[in-house]
Amino acid sequence: MDPLKIRYSYLKLYLYLLEYTSNNKCIYRAKETSKHLFLNCSLFSLARIKLKDKLVINYLLLLLLFDTIFGIEASIAYLSKTKICTRKYHLARELVDD
Repeated sequence: MDPLKIRYSYLKLYLYLLEYTSNNKCIYRAKETSKHLFLNCSLFSLARIKLKDKLVINYLLLLLLFDTIFGIEASIAYLSKTKICTRKYHLARELVDD
């Protein structure tokens, strides 16, 4: 399903499948997947630039982020900074959606 789903996910794509939310879109109207949040979402562009700088690369690939030691370490730092896929992020996003 989704590379970031361990047991339970706060990604809207997952919550939508469980019918906990009315749509599966982020605030920029793209499907909210881990791929979108890591590679494309405008909301996290600054954090993504820092992620690229940390990895010393020009572009990001999920394979690099989730399947290499350096990528996993950088991804954990990215998740810690952005707080995506957390309950707090989900609750804040619900306020924006209302």
